[in-house]
Amino acid sequence: MKLLKNEFEYKMWMTYDFLRLDEGLSPLFDHDLLERELLAQMPEQFPCIAYIVKGPSLFEPDEARFIYRPQLEEWSQLMDSVTT
Repeated sequence: MKLLKNEFEYKMWMTYDFLRLDEGLSPLFDHDLLERELLAQMPEQFPCIAYIVKGPSLFEPDEARFIYRPQLEEWSQLMDSVTT
């Protein structure tokens, strides 16, 4: 999980953590294809928390998912209401 505060942080996270392109672009990716993929998977809003969901099998890709402020606020209220 990673807190993404803006588009730049999102692109860095996707490139290095999700796609694991830290050693440069694979011959399978060109810059235009990478940019299209980043835009297609971009979160709806910032800030958000990004996390990776493993594919159900070895043949299905991992998926990037995002948690947004309203969901965190809801969970926070639920946690505040729990007494121990």
